[in-house]
Amino acid sequence: MKKAWTYALAMAVGSMSLQGHAQMNDENLDINLKETGAYVSNTYGNGYNSEGGDMQNRALEVRFGKELKGRGPGDSKVRIDFIHYNEGHPQNNHRDGIATQVVFRKDISDRVKAEFGIGPYFTMNTTTVDGVELDDKRLGVLATAAVLYYFTSNGWHIRAQYNHVNVPGASRSDAVLVGLGKDFGVSNYRDSRDFDPNSSIWLNVAAGNTITNHGGTNPSANAQIELKKYYGGGFAWSVAAIHEGDDDVRRDRDGVAVQAWYVQPVTEKTSVSAGVGPYFAVNKRGSNNVELNALVSVRVERTIGSKKLGLKVYVDASRVVSASGDDTDKFQFGFGKNLK
Repeated sequence: MKKAWTYALAMAVGSMSLQGHAQMNDENLDINLKETGAYVSNTYGNGYNSEGGDMQNRALEVRFGKELKGRGPGDSKVRIDFIHYNEGHPQNNHRDGIATQVVFRKDISDRVKAEFGIGPYFTMNTTTVDGVELDDKRLGVLATAAVLYYFTSNGWHIRAQYNHVNVPGASRSDAVLVGLGKDFGVSNYRDSRDFDPNSSIWLNVAAGNTITNHGGTNPSANAQIELKKYYGGGFAWSVAAIHEGDDDVRRDRDGVAVQAWYVQPVTEKTSVSAGVGPYFAVNKRGSNNVELNALVSVRVERTIGSKKLGLKVYVDASRVVSASGDDTDKFQFGFGKNLK
């Protein structure tokens, strides 16, 4: 799953041109943030789990967010971040999850910023209890303290951070992570099809790989057909027919998912989005009855050519939160066409 989130981030930041070479100062940064406030970062590191020990240098975080108007405590800037956090692989704990944080940023100097974020963290842990392997799902809190050092005037910076996870009834964890981040200029692109309330429905087709979060299972090929509609304010909804494939042991699942999306354009042609919603599916290796699951997704989309052409490519990393405990991670490459 780590590679999926890393590829998604690489597509996001790799396709974005550096915008301007103005001298870095507080005035320029304030103007950019007031116009946009879009943010993306990817960090790696290591830490310690209170029950599983060392994370084996596999902690990974991907976050993107939207800066809000107004000010927070101490004249700080305020942002809402969406986060995927993989806590690594300490002994008998393969925990990751999705978090939302309120983030406060304070300028220390022209090049150094400090951040503190806190918010709810929905965790999914593949672990063995009393000899039985299961996906343990719980709600906890993710707190983050970070220092950002800007080495260009374009928003690129090194991000060093400390994460603390507290989950009632489960283990706690602490980690130090380091990576790259970027602030984006002029992110509310009115010409972007991902920000156009009058844009017609998109037809998206994707395929990739599915992994069941249980030992002894095999990866399988997946496929998905989706209709997606964008609205003003950066929101969208979608309905999709999904084939997860057969892992030869626990899961051979197909179904239909409906998702609500928050969409953040970061350049005229690139956007990052997070989606969540119900997923009605039948597992031929399970009860063979319709089950109500949840589908959580992070997607990076890139328009191809001009807006009039109406074509895009995307990378999607999703988690199926299964009612029966057969959780899966899906990674897909997709192609979209705007229907007129």
